[in-house]
Amino acid sequence: MAIQKFGQTWWGSQWLNALSQIDYSNRLPRGRSYANNGSVIDLKIEKNTVSAKVKGSRKTPYAVGLVVPPLPETTGIELLNDLAQDAVTVSKMLNRELDPKILERAFLATRLITRA
Repeated sequence: MAIQKFGQTWWGSQWLNALSQIDYSNRLPRGRSYANNGSVIDLKIEKNTVSAKVKGSRKTPYAVGLVVPPLPETTGIELLNDLAQDAVTVSKMLNRELDPKILERAFLATRLITRA
């Protein structure tokens, strides 16, 4: 079975790289291994939800899912304004690099929303 490649676009590659910088529980490599060995079936992406079934050691596949909470417009604008004031981040993006700090800032912005 051929290994499927992920993050083939520039943005996809950068996001995977940035996410791997903050993935302290090693989920991305495990997920990539499952996908590469054909264990992920019935993958669906709808709006801000990703769902799939995974063939494991059980008789029937188990369901997995990920929901990315939508960022309210005002929070998105605040995040963009914050990032725009960081010359290093802007410089990296102009050089086609996605600084992991962007994900950290976005994560903090979403945490503030869920606690409000």
